[in-house]
Amino acid sequence: TAIIPLEFLAWARAYEDGSKRGPEIKTPADVLAVGDVIYAAPSKESGRYHLVQMPDVEGALVAMDPHTGRVLSLVGGFSYGRSQFNRAVQALRQPGSSFKPIVYAAALDNGYSPASVVMDAPIEFNMPNGEVWKPKNYQNKFFGPSTLRRGIEQSRNVMTVRLADELGMVKVADLSQRLGIYDKLPMQLAMALGAGETTLLKMVTAYAMMDNGGRKIEPTLIDRVQDRYGRTIFRHDARDCTACSAEAYRPDLPEPELLDIREQVMSPYTAYQVTSMMEGVVARGTGKRVQVVGKPVACAASFAANGRPCIQPKGRPCANSRWPARPVHRMKRRTPGSSASRRTWWWASMSATTTPSRWAGGVPAVSWQRPSSPTSCSLRFATRPPRPSACRAPSNSFPSTPSRAGAPSSARRA
Repeated sequence: TAIIPLEFLAWARAYEDGSKRGPEIKTPADVLAVGDVIYAAPSKESGRYHLVQMPDVEGALVAMDPHTGRVLSLVGGFSYGRSQFNRAVQALRQPGSSFKPIVYAAALDNGYSPASVVMDAPIEFNMPNGEVWKPKNYQNKFFGPSTLRRGIEQSRNVMTVRLADELGMVKVADLSQRLGIYDKLPMQLAMALGAGETTLLKMVTAYAMMDNGGRKIEPTLIDRVQDRYGRTIFRHDARDCTACSAEAYRPDLPEPELLDIREQVMSPYTAYQVTSMMEGVVARGTGKRVQVVGKPVACAASFAANGRPCIQPKGRPCANSRWPARPVHRMKRRTPGSSASRRTWWWASMSATTTPSRWAGGVPAVSWQRPSSPTSCSLRFATRPPRPSACRAPSNSFPSTPSRAGAPSSARRA
């Protein structure tokens, strides 16, 4: 015999019209009837049980070491017994606003800076079918001239579309393909708002590359395979280390050097700048709730019905994201990115990656390291260019990226 107290039934309030909670539970008959088959889970108190149910919402989560591509955690759904579909690697979802940092990174690679100003004002595009597309911000408001940093912090749709239009979707598509998000991105401005479809694992891998300074990585679930004699027959780390094959350790032996020969898919300065801009999402933008983690975190601004990809610096290396969602035929209303279900998933994933563990080693998190010899400027106002004396030239610059042919009137270099 099991006892389910009334307080363990109180959560089971019905939903009216799929959006409003129904009346409070006063008696068990408000929830259950004689003959019902239910799920129950034992509580901490002996002989007392909780009423539980199979979740209507499925989801996926991926946590990755951004420097090696090692997948630290991968969740493809609630129960493999109920559904063998792995939503982390098989489900094609629209990344939504999570794709915006890729657009801004492409702009930074082509002559823009975080202080460049883009107009956040109404804009129209004539479509081939004769209709007119008028992108809008989530708040249905426009905020005039704004810096790129402010645009990514507040997840401005119109700014992103205007920026992609000025920059050209070819450059956005090129960067997204180099990061492995898409194999071939359609040349449509709606793609700048994440209208394309990709997998969660590909998005996390792209964010990991921004975290590690723009180096290409391949996600892996297996580090090494050995045969029964101990010989390595597969190794994910392709770096050559001839000095690692010494028969025995001797103090006079030099330390082995591992050369990083991975492809540079993004300028390290661009990777640092876009990461710094995403830190502002947590400090001043739509991700303020993430401050509760108490560690340096950079997140993508997201109001769409998808997860919020985030990265942490190398003190506790992790790039993670999650996509909770209902089945398509059951989606009833638009839900912002800060809904309760996403907060629950977010807190679970970030708690796991910020708690000292075997792989993290309990090392306190530190902020991102600035690349060597970048140009740094001190801005007095977000929308004004810096004073010439406030900038210092780099002593050893990364090879310059292509510049824009004529800066448009709605965006200027700071």
